[in-house]
Amino acid sequence: MVEKVQATVVNGVLCPDKSLPFPDRSRVQVTIELVNGESGSPDDWATLRKWILANPVHGGEGKLTRDQLHDRD
Repeated sequence: MVEKVQATVVNGVLCPDKSLPFPDRSRVQVTIELVNGESGSPDDWATLRKWILANPVHGGEGKLTRDQLHDRD
């Protein structure tokens, strides 16, 4: 039987997006490829985290401007 599912890597462990149709302790072969290209470098994620902390979004406090939404470097 072949089953194709997407999963998320959490702390180095694959977490399938849906339940698998195999009995517990079944041995399976896994082929892994990134979905939609690369997931970004650690530096990209660190930059995003910094920006989020510096620019919290709270409901009802107005919308971000176009310049705030798009990096203009």
